[in-house]
Amino acid sequence: MYMVGIIETKVIKRKQSLTVFQQLRENIENKHIPDKRKWISHTHIDNNTLRFFDDYLSKKIECIVVEYPYSDKEYLSSVYAYYIKATKPTIKECYRLHFYMDGQYMGYIVLRPTPYSHIGRIQMHPKCFIKDRAYISTYNVYSNVVGEEESVPSFSFTKQDPEVAMCAQVTLWAVLEYFFNIGLGVNRIKIADVTNNTMSFLERKIPAKGLTANNIMEVLNVAGLYPILKSSMEMSSVIDDEIFAYLDSGLPVIGLNSSENHAICLIGHSGFQDIDIETIQEEFDDDNQTPKIIMACSTVSNYIANDDNFAPYQFLARKCTLTSDGFLSYTATQIDTYIIPLAEKMFITY
Repeated sequence: MYMVGIIETKVIKRKQSLTVFQQLRENIENKHIPDKRKWISHTHIDNNTLRFFDDYLSKKIECIVVEYPYSDKEYLSSVYAYYIKATKPTIKECYRLHFYMDGQYMGYIVLRPTPYSHIGRIQMHPKCFIKDRAYISTYNVYSNVVGEEESVPSFSFTKQDPEVAMCAQVTLWAVLEYFFNIGLGVNRIKIADVTNNTMSFLERKIPAKGLTANNIMEVLNVAGLYPILKSSMEMSSVIDDEIFAYLDSGLPVIGLNSSENHAICLIGHSGFQDIDIETIQEEFDDDNQTPKIIMACSTVSNYIANDDNFAPYQFLARKCTLTSDGFLSYTATQIDTYIIPLAEKMFITY
């Protein structure tokens, strides 16, 4: 006998006076509504989650479809690896929020009942976070929304769960999801199993600790990738141009900041700036035969990066720190180590 679970959905649409997230906040914070009747239970959402929505999505999203219960395989891998062994009762169900903008499906965010951050897997269209032209590595993600199949180009993102997956683990997981979904024959590794695939990691693996560059390359090898390591200290004059070339080729790059013990994922770059042809012509040699060579990367000011301390698809300035919305609070110059995962038959490097 098979038990069929009932999936409940709630549709929240923008009103003239209230955004969808203002309506959600009012419902969540209304003390007269029992928790069981609220659109999302307090076990899966808090003020930090609502602030994330307000900061990054409130002005763009017109409609939310709230799906419950949702079984998220990444969260369940954490449940069975750690939470189910803890003394407190474990909730296995998640909420999945589907977003629409201008009548188009924009992807989803999973809300999980974890103590540090309720924001789990994010699979959303880059234009929800980026207004300007950008070149980003994505793959199509398919979802069933109230019986309709929807798809969206996306690059996987999740907030870290310090009990199971730190910044290095979530970055590795996102990179492996990308290579698996573009069909390169990479082994899929669940987020809670990332550290288990490091033979050289001899300490207790859960609760999670960070990973070294060697640990990261070891996991990539186990998954079927062949990484190369670049140090900005050794190749300071050309490293930036090389990283741009890999990103422009559709290869995500893992960046490590040793001073902050932090890992991020570089997944693309901003648009190319216009070039003044007359200025270039003036820079010809005297014989007008040898033109000045201008690399395409020199016309790009920013990378696109996923840092689990922020939202997905954020600009990372290559040189100068920018404090405007949509930018990370540091620059690419603070990244001292890059790890580039290559597929088996990629023999020519930059």
